Amino acid sequence: MFNLAYMKQIILDILKAGVRAPSGDNSQPWRFEIKDNVIFIYNLPEKDNPIFNYKQRGSHIAHGALIENIVIAATEKGYKALVVLFPHGAESDCVAQVTLEQTLVVKDPLFSFIFTRAINRKPYRQVLLSSEQKNSIFETTKEIGSGRIILVDDMNAVKKLGKDFSINEIVMLENRDLHNYFFSDVRWTDEEEQREKTGLYAKTMELKPPQLAVFKLLSHWRINTLLCKLGIARFIAKENAKGYGTGTIGAIIMEDESPESYIRAGRIMQRVWLKAAQMHFGFHPITGVVYMMMRIRDNRNEVLSDVHVNLLRKAYHDIEAQLGITSGELTITFRIGDGGEPSGYSSRLEPRVEYIT
Repeated sequence: MFNLAYMKQIILDILKAGVRAPSGDNSQPWRFEIKDNVIFIYNLPEKDNPIFNYKQRGSHIAHGALIENIVIAATEKGYKALVVLFPHGAESDCVAQVTLEQTLVVKDPLFSFIFTRAINRKPYRQVLLSSEQKNSIFETTKEIGSGRIILVDDMNAVKKLGKDFSINEIVMLENRDLHNYFFSDVRWTDEEEQREKTGLYAKTMELKPPQLAVFKLLSHWRINTLLCKLGIARFIAKENAKGYGTGTIGAIIMEDESPESYIRAGRIMQRVWLKAAQMHFGFHPITGVVYMMMRIRDNRNEVLSDVHVNLLRKAYHDIEAQLGITSGELTITFRIGDGGEPSGYSSRLEPRVEYIT
């Protein structure tokens, strides 16, 4: 006999693991409706930065990570999670329907890493992935059933990619809209981070005390504008490029640009990230240039200057060249490597759940 109270608790436990998924600036763009043993997952379109989150692609990647956590957590409870994407059509905010089926399943060994996984923006030591570790990462696309992964560890190529990724900082600091969106999401103190449980926790940016003080000054647009005229944005980009250009650089390539493909890319990313945690490696998605280029490619740029568009085009084309991308949709770029323990961990809100009949 179906025990509704028992099922509710099972689902709640699974969702608490699910929402440990990463999202743009920890925006957590999701809510849930539950009916018996079925979970309906809804996107909250207003949650993420509208400039970076073109066509909700950033949020769809976050939902992919959420779904992968749910699939993994379900095995821990003895359930198989049957996922249907966009059950009401791709234009709907209902991104997935997940039906839990009690059956004999093998527990996923990545489950425990759902709770220890964290972004690590530190510079990585030059410790290369072994062939076995690379193969484990490449296997992820077979496990999800879609996409392909590129890994680059040639030191010269990694350094060049680091410089390309750092163009994001120039554009973000020099463009008022991006500047305002970014700094409005920063949580500067432990108290603020614990109260809000969303947003970009300052400790996760891995800034030294003098850098943090400068960054707080830059949050004021007038001061930022003056310092940018003196070259601060380019100086920060140059310094950040040194960290970005360490470790192994990776990319996830999908067959097309459909919402379904971006959700599957998010599932791949999350699984790779959990494997990285299992290997005691850090993981850092670096997606600013890639996401801004999505608007530019579609001629939907309303906020970026011609100077910034040219910088982004050049950086993006070099990213494609260094990664050897000649076909498919570049959805995510990241780096993976040995960075030690991150300095901070972002909190999560409790799952926002509504029970329906």
